[in-house]
Amino acid sequence: MLLFFTELFVRGTLLCLLIALALFLLRRAAATYRHLLCTLALGGLLTLPLVQELLPPLPLLEAATPVVIAAPVPATQPFPEPTRPVSRTYPPGPLPSTKEGGEGKGEPEGAFNPQWDREGGAVRNERSRVGSGGFWALGAAILLLRLAVALVRLRGLAKRSQRTILLGTEVLVSERVTTPLTW
Repeated sequence: MLLFFTELFVRGTLLCLLIALALFLLRRAAATYRHLLCTLALGGLLTLPLVQELLPPLPLLEAATPVVIAAPVPATQPFPEPTRPVSRTYPPGPLPSTKEGGEGKGEPEGAFNPQWDREGGAVRNERSRVGSGGFWALGAAILLLRLAVALVRLRGLAKRSQRTILLGTEVLVSERVTTPLTW
């Protein structure tokens, strides 16, 4: 999960830097083009968590696998017997003595824990990745709802305003708004 958020942060930062460079190069262009570029950048940042699964992983963030160099074994020494994994089965009913000390509570000592693999590392939980996408979707839905409410209120304000032409541009004047604004 940490890798997911790290990749999301790095990709978002790269996208923002790219947009900042484009805005710098277009600093003398019309404001509508710069606004369109910023809108597309914001849309890209909002959709980045959804499309991140489709993008290839960043090579700098992949975990490096350790290289193990085995020492040469002298020919006079016999090779050790391979070890077999020990399987434990428990009879149905209450569990034997547990880590917590009570009967039937927790997990018996030495029992297989599906959250850990055989080497003792944590098994990646795919549900946590889906959960983070759910939180993102909830936040995006709340922000889109807020934007929709603001646009409806703005449309109502525009209907109640007086229309005038000033230097060839249509201007709306309202008693409810005391500062200039644009949308």
